[in-house]
Amino acid sequence: MRKSMIETLEMLASPAAQLTYEASLTQAGHAPTELVSIFCDDLFHPHELVHSEKFTDEELKSLAHMYGLILEVSGHRHSTVEAMLKDPLWRRVVGLAGETLGLFARSYDGTNSVGNNIFNRLDNYSGRGKRGRAFPEDTGFRCFADDPGRVRKPDGAFISFDTLPESDYEPDGFCTTVPDLIWEVVSPNDLAYELDAKIDEWLAAGVKVTWVFHPQNRTVHILRADGTSAVLRERDTLGEPSLLPGFSASVRELFGRPSRATVA
Repeated sequence: MRKSMIETLEMLASPAAQLTYEASLTQAGHAPTELVSIFCDDLFHPHELVHSEKFTDEELKSLAHMYGLILEVSGHRHSTVEAMLKDPLWRRVVGLAGETLGLFARSYDGTNSVGNNIFNRLDNYSGRGKRGRAFPEDTGFRCFADDPGRVRKPDGAFISFDTLPESDYEPDGFCTTVPDLIWEVVSPNDLAYELDAKIDEWLAAGVKVTWVFHPQNRTVHILRADGTSAVLRERDTLGEPSLLPGFSASVRELFGRPSRATVA
């Protein structure tokens, strides 16, 4: 939900992207209506926003303001994006979309970069040693015996070739093999009890190790299926010798440069 919102805001903040989008449509004259519906109908429903916990109060306030502006400009009945971009009200939408993107970047600072860092390290490790496969965020796993229809998407995962031989891997659809390792990166809007429930769910499914990254205090919480746990800090090195022989990563490097918010 958050990722889709950011992609839409990036389009609304860029006149050039809006003109490109219009050129991609098969039916002329539909772009203004589509730009309105993408945001208002497909993403943001003030009274039905079931994923509101994914956004800060400040972000929701800005999104609600944009919703009102977009609804107002939709009554102007523009036939082309070029005409709409000349409307002072739509230019306010463009400006507000850019400001809202700034809010998203500040509140979500560090989360995406940490997830990418750990995925890249494990992906390189997997490629070098042919020990398994790293899975990026948004990979769907349907591997829960108590609920065969349930799909979960961790921030990343790793499956060894002992668990899932390379010849058996199917790139299409949801992965039905329980990961050996999953990781989650805590965002400012994550609720502690929901995160704990996620981790319990993964461990109950058969995941051997879970890594939970906390960008705000720059720690890594490790929980294992055998009941052992650990908390790593910046001076420590992350590794899992029994599952990932030869893999190690500096916790400090995984978190990257501290943000101003973190230092404060």
